[in-house]
Amino acid sequence: MQLDVAPEECLVRSVLEKWYRGKKCAFCERPFPDMHIADHKPALLNPEGITVEWGQIPISAAIDAMTTYLPVCWNCHIAQSFRREHPDAVVDRTSQSAPVH
Repeated sequence: MQLDVAPEECLVRSVLEKWYRGKKCAFCERPFPDMHIADHKPALLNPEGITVEWGQIPISAAIDAMTTYLPVCWNCHIAQSFRREHPDAVVDRTSQSAPVH
C-alpha cells in the first residue's frame, strides 16, 4: 500500500489535528470532528475577522496563526466566505424580529 501524502504533510496534518482537538468553531461553537484530508477542511478566523484556509498561510507563519487565529469549521468558513464575496445576496435575519402571528 502506498500513501499519496508526503511525510511532511502527514506531520503538518498531525499538528493541525492536535490543535483543533477539543476546540469549538468560533462561529457555531460546535466541537471539531475528525479532520478530513480531501474535503471539509477546517479553516481559521484571522484577527481582521476574515476566514482563511490553511493553504493561504505559509508554513513559516503556521505557529503564529495557531496562537492568534481562531478555529472555524468548514461549514462556517464557506458561509462566511459567501457572505464576504456576495454581500448583496445575503439577508441577515438575525437582527430582524420574528413575525407575530
